[in-house]
Amino acid sequence: MYQNRVIIDLSIRQIKNKQVHSTGGKLMVSQLINSKGNPTLNQFVLTDGKTIGFQSYNSLVCEIRGRGMGFDNNIVLGRDYDYSRTTMKYLIQFLEQNGFTDLDSIKAVRDAIDHTERYGHVKLNGQECVVWIDDTMH
Repeated sequence: MYQNRVIIDLSIRQIKNKQVHSTGGKLMVSQLINSKGNPTLNQFVLTDGKTIGFQSYNSLVCEIRGRGMGFDNNIVLGRDYDYSRTTMKYLIQFLEQNGFTDLDSIKAVRDAIDHTERYGHVKLNGQECVVWIDDTMH
C-alpha cells in the first residue's frame, strides 16, 4: 500500500478533499473520528481498498491488511506504535472502529503481539489474526 513506506505529507486542501492519489491508485485519507464523534487533529485513516492504515502526525502507526499468510487479518504495528499515551489512545480507537474490540487496551495489544510471537497467531473477535511489529514502518 505505501510504497517504500513513504509517509504522505498532506496539505489542508488535500485533507478537505478527502483524497490524494498514490502511484498504486487512489488513497483515501480522512481524519480519525474520536469517541465523541469529532475529527481528531493530526490523526489520519488511510485506505486503498485492501489495507487500512492509521497515521499519527507523520508516523505510520498501524496497518490492517486483509487476508494473507493464511489468516483473516494481519495487524502490523509500526515501531512507534506506543510512542506516547496519545498515540496509544488513538491506536486503540482506530482498532476498535475497525472491528477489533478485543484490542481495547495497550495491554491487550501487547498480549496479542506476544501471543502471535509464541504461537504464530491470535484469535481476535472470532478471527484468526497475526499481530506483529514491523521495525521498518515508521
